[in-house]
Amino acid sequence: MRVNKSDFSGADLPVRSPRWGLYLAVLLLHVLLLAGLNAVLTLNRLAAQVEQSFDVAILPQEAADEPLIPKPADKSVKAESPPAEPVTPAPVALPPQEDPPAPSTQALPALAAASLPTGHERQALRAMAPESVQLRYSVTKDGDSARASLIWHSAKAEKTGQATHYELSYEATYFGISIVKQISSGTLGAAGLVPARFGEKRRGRSEQATHFDHAKNTVTFSNNRPEAKLAMGSQDRASFLIQLASLFAGQPEKFKAGQVIEIPVASVDELEIWAFEVQASESLLLPIGETQAIKVLRRPRRAFDQTVEVWLAEALSYLPVRIRLTDSGGVTDSQLSSKE
Repeated sequence: MRVNKSDFSGADLPVRSPRWGLYLAVLLLHVLLLAGLNAVLTLNRLAAQVEQSFDVAILPQEAADEPLIPKPADKSVKAESPPAEPVTPAPVALPPQEDPPAPSTQALPALAAASLPTGHERQALRAMAPESVQLRYSVTKDGDSARASLIWHSAKAEKTGQATHYELSYEATYFGISIVKQISSGTLGAAGLVPARFGEKRRGRSEQATHFDHAKNTVTFSNNRPEAKLAMGSQDRASFLIQLASLFAGQPEKFKAGQVIEIPVASVDELEIWAFEVQASESLLLPIGETQAIKVLRRPRRAFDQTVEVWLAEALSYLPVRIRLTDSGGVTDSQLSSKE
């Protein structure tokens, strides 16, 4: 049978297939070349971008805090200019420094000429320590309110029934948070309290301690301050309150208005003499009720000293019913609210 070429559109494909294959191969080669060229250009562009992105300046250490200002890459080579001479800033005239004002030389109010106890008179004192008690105070300072407690405990010997040792703690709290806590412990003698150790813990600080070495007659401090010579009748910042009460209870006739009581008082870093002036009895309206009390006043003797005012109530074994401290930080007023 004879077949015409016109019967199939592709009847001539077997004859022309080699030429079409050549055309397809050439076309495919061109496509691959173009794709490869495009890939090379793309890679070159990316490499240039990466190189530019890491073109950073390394500053000296002292200039590390200064902001970094991007600097465009400069491929050309330029002659380096000589470094500029450092510019010395012009001096600035400061105002003349004034000397601090001299402390006031205003004389303190004169105290009574007689001073008690001094010298050998301390040995003749008779003290009567109070029974164990817990005192609660309402405290105000610059409009803020707080609470404080003074817990006094005396231990008695079984054979004699006499008090021989004591423990005393004073703590001020603000919304249940302890602001300051002072603890004093020691023995009791005929002349009153004989402290052995005093510790003070303030909020956010570690405890500091003061030790009374009666064998060596020294007072030492845990903060490495120079030791002090132990004076007769020495007390600490907590025990002096009960010592005052004990002295008044033991010999109330010795302490009249105008009399001065000198007590060596140790803090956490020094021992100094506190002179308390006995003043008249006053009627106080306290949270616990109306109370009659004798006021004793310690006046500041140097800059930054505290003014200490203590009211001792005869009806409560001369225990302190009010304590007011005045210093550069303000006035702290503690008034008795309950007794247990």
